[in-house]
Formats: sequence, structure tokens, C-alpha cells
Amino acid sequence: MKCSDSRVSDKNFYKTFARTNPSDKLVVRSLLVLLKYYRWSKFSIISEGNNPYMSVAQSLEKQVSNNTNFTINHNGIKYFPNLHICCEDKKPCCKDIFSEVVEETYKSTRVYVFFGRIFDLIELMTKLQMRKLLDSGEYVIIYIDLEAYSNRHHTGMDMRQHLVDVALKAAGSLLVIVPTPPQDKGYSDFVENVRQYNFKEPFNFPNKLPFPKHITEFAAYLYDSVILYAEALAQTLAENEDPRNGTLIIQKIINKGMYQSKLKFML
Repeated sequence: MKCSDSRVSDKNFYKTFARTNPSDKLVVRSLLVLLKYYRWSKFSIISEGNNPYMSVAQSLEKQVSNNTNFTINHNGIKYFPNLHICCEDKKPCCKDIFSEVVEETYKSTRVYVFFGRIFDLIELMTKLQMRKLLDSGEYVIIYIDLEAYSNRHHTGMDMRQHLVDVALKAAGSLLVIVPTPPQDKGYSDFVENVRQYNFKEPFNFPNKLPFPKHITEFAAYLYDSVILYAEALAQTLAENEDPRNGTLIIQKIINKGMYQSKLKFML
């Protein structure tokens, strides 16, 4: 279960669990605000059947099921497999999935909400464009990017020029919801420190790529969690309380209230 999973927000059950990365509910909330603003009350959810994409798609489905203002087409989420693994392992699922998705959905939907990898998004957009469904402006694809945007992080794809042109034209019907990137100028120093520590003991993670390894914001979330735990543990020891009492330590973290994360956001 990934830490962003909305299920772990139930403190009656997960009494000793705390997280420093945002819940799926915050991503879904932003999406519902967008849908409500444009009065897009009916939409289709297309998602890779693996986490983190699946958990966010399911969180959206759950929230919509309790909201009479929205309807999910096709009786729920339409899943597709990890196509990279399918084709690498030469499995039967290595096929033109998105042509099938378009064929099954285009007559009854105009709004697609997509959870998956960027190259799968491009495949879906390309299939819609090649069917000329995007020419009239009646269709829209909403992409939920679960990683904070960075202009230094690009996903390269080996595509023929005519497919590049098709994808670029299709992008005119694309809306992207993306987390706000870190605003602190010192964050780049933190990222570089993470890279350097990756090379050292006990990690020993070499970088054989011709460019610096991309460090996601989850490194900052992990840093925050260690600092919060260390401070709560130090307070517990200073007050001669039981350091093995997880509920107590979590309560001390909660009592701390707002804190400034390594991303420089107040959480």
C-alpha cells in the first residue's frame, strides 16, 4: 500500500501511521474542482492497473460514487496493463490496447481522465487524433501527473516525425494537473546531496546514464519523515516516556502541528 493511499487516513485503524506526502484525496479534489468548473459531469477513467496510478483512480471512483453531480461512464474504471512489461516479456497483453479503448468508449464519452505513464498517454492521444475525434474540439483528455514538474526531467520517446506531429496536434485537447514544483532555491543543493549519498555506503547505487539521475520529491518526503520521527523520539526520551510506544510518538508528531517541509511548503 503506497503512503498516498487514502485508506490510511483512517486513524481509528492506522493509529501509528503518519505520512509526509500528500494523500490521493488532494489530487482527486483538484480534479473534481476542474471538472465542476467546466461542468463536465460525465467522464471516463482510463488507468494503468498498477500503483500508484490505480490507487488514485480508485480514490476518484470512490469519491464520485458519493457525489450525485458526477457520473463515471462504462460502469467504472477501464484498466490497461503495464505495456512495457507485457511487450518485454512477450505476453499476450502486448498489443494495441488504446485502439480498443477508443473504440469501446468514444461514442459515449467526451471527457477522458487518464492515469498512467506519459508514453501511454501519448499513445491514447495519438489514437484519438488518428480517428479525427479531436478535430472538432468535442473531446478532452485530462492527465494527472503524480510527480512534481521539473523542466530538467524529460521522458524521451523514439517516435517517427509524422507521429510526433500527430501527438503535438492532439495535445491541443490535453489538460494536465501537476503538483507545484519546489520553490526553494536551495532545493537543488538537497537533490545533489541525495545523488552523492546514493553513490556511498550502504547504498552503492551507481549511475551509468550519461546524465544526472533524476531525484523525485519522494526523497524530500522521506527526509521530512525521518526528521519528524527523530524530533518526536528525542522529546519522548527527554520526558522519560516509552520510546517503543508508537501511538505516543505519532501523537507527539501530530501535536507539533504545522511544519515546514524540505520542499519549503507548510504542511
